[in-house]
Amino acid sequence: MRVALLALHFAEYSASLARALAQQHQVLLILSERNVRGELGDLRVLEGLPRLQVLVLPHRISIPLLLANIVRIARALRRFKPEVIHCQEELKDYLIGALPLMPRAPFVLTVHDPRPHAGSDERRMNWSRFALYERWLRRKADHVVVHGQVLARAAAEVMPRLVGRIHVIPHGPLGELSDEPVHANWTPGHCLFFGRMEAYKGLRYFVEAIRLLRSEGRP
Repeated sequence: MRVALLALHFAEYSASLARALAQQHQVLLILSERNVRGELGDLRVLEGLPRLQVLVLPHRISIPLLLANIVRIARALRRFKPEVIHCQEELKDYLIGALPLMPRAPFVLTVHDPRPHAGSDERRMNWSRFALYERWLRRKADHVVVHGQVLARAAAEVMPRLVGRIHVIPHGPLGELSDEPVHANWTPGHCLFFGRMEAYKGLRYFVEAIRLLRSEGRP
């Protein structure tokens, strides 16, 4: 099978998926340069896979570049002739611009957040072009992938058209592609907070836990 993976965000996650699929299928992986630098560093983890083609798109604020990326996506997909297009939901201008130019093929959309998180994500979706982008991208989907049963229920509520075509696939671990050493030499008095400093991450409980530890005389 010929599978095109459109992943303009979630580069590490998508690289792992591409590596696995390329063991048995022809795969085209389209990535964003800035996201590759942030999550993979380089493309060495994708070398040595003869069934895998990789296209990395430059990313910066530029109307000419935006138009060029639309053409690059459409041209790459038409040359590859995919039997399935699997897209990570990332609301970039040039992804949305390329939608009407894509070849006909079943379109699978991985939706990480059926509803926007409280905070900056929610503000970003209010009164902006991104709300329209989300609607257009989800309207194109023939099937949706989410990473948990709670997310599947939320997806069914916000995308009722796709009920019966919402599939739950576990996210899987991240960090396996990194060659960075793992350190366990914790320093007393330091705590690690995962993710963005947003309300939906439970920041209030993190702060309360720190206060409780200090009240008990912990460093």
